[in-house]
This record gives sequence, structure tokens and C-alpha cells, in this order.
Amino acid sequence: MSICVRNRTNDATSELSKVEGEIRRSIDQSGSKELARQFQASSEAFQSYLHSQCLYQETLASPGNGASDIRRACEAALVSNRTQQLVASRSWLNK
Repeated sequence: MSICVRNRTNDATSELSKVEGEIRRSIDQSGSKELARQFQASSEAFQSYLHSQCLYQETLASPGNGASDIRRACEAALVSNRTQQLVASRSWLNK
């Protein structure tokens, strides 16, 4: 299971990076420094939340086997959700 979870997390992280890059390019084209600042703050807050929440999940599972898989599964789920939210918000950038 470890390899599968690791691959899922890596794929989700790569997709998030791709979408974030597309959004940054759109924001740069818009010329809005405030939007760029807000997006950066949002990205940093998400990374902090991701780390804290998934570490918490790993700690909860630490008495048993697979705690690191629990953390990776948490990361994959949260990163996928973030990516979906960003994709949904892209239409606002094209207006």
C-alpha cells in the first residue's frame, strides 16, 4: 500500500503545482498585485494547514502500523481537494 499511497500523493502534488502555476500566470497577466498577494497568502496558509492536519492524522495513527501511509493519504486527499477548488476558481480570472 505504501507505494500506491506515495504515488497518489506525488501525482496530486504535481497536479496542484501545475494548476497553481497556471493561476499565477493568469494573475500576472491581470496585473493585480493585490490578487497576487492574496493568492500567495492562500497558498502559504494551505501548506501550513496541510502539514499540521496530516501530521495530526499521522500522530493519531502512530500506535499502529502505517502511520506514514495515513499521513500521505491525508496529503493526497487535501491536495486533490485544493486542486479542485483552484480549478473551479479559474473561471473568475478570465473575466
